[in-house]
Amino acid sequence: MAKRSVRTLEERALALLREHGIAEPAVPIHELAEKLGAEIREEPGDPDLSGMLFRDGRSIVIGVNTTHHVNRQRFTIAHEIGHLVLHRNDVYVDTVHRRDERASLGTDDEEIEANQFAAALLMPISFLRRDLENGLVNVSDVHSSDDQTLRDLAERYEVSPQAMTLRLKNLGILPPLEL
Repeated sequence: MAKRSVRTLEERALALLREHGIAEPAVPIHELAEKLGAEIREEPGDPDLSGMLFRDGRSIVIGVNTTHHVNRQRFTIAHEIGHLVLHRNDVYVDTVHRRDERASLGTDDEEIEANQFAAALLMPISFLRRDLENGLVNVSDVHSSDDQTLRDLAERYEVSPQAMTLRLKNLGILPPLEL
């Protein structure tokens, strides 16, 4: 399978949000997963395990590790939704190691796509642009991932400041920052 472009992933995420009438942050990720027919099972697990997707015919289960921070859990659900709507395999088991190292190194296209899709789903470009245009955040005030402005924006979207920093940087809204 050919790797999808970032633009294609952005469009797929926005289409999914529109289809389900989601127009404001924070994206109700649990509700969205359920609307897609997935049952979310939240259980404590090994610290290296983020989550999983299992589908068997009409049954879809997204597993989430409750020992992780709630923002990480939201990203995991969005990541598994990415696998659900983009990929064909019936089982995906995602570990922190795999996401942090393999995905960032570009060695697993499906993991890269699921991460990009998750970011686009939780922090849609159209929502961010609207917040910037409405003056809810002034990115010229942001000088590091610890800035209150960035923390406030991350809180609005219910993501980590690091995830928001990477998203704004990848969109070209922020210059490269020290994390």
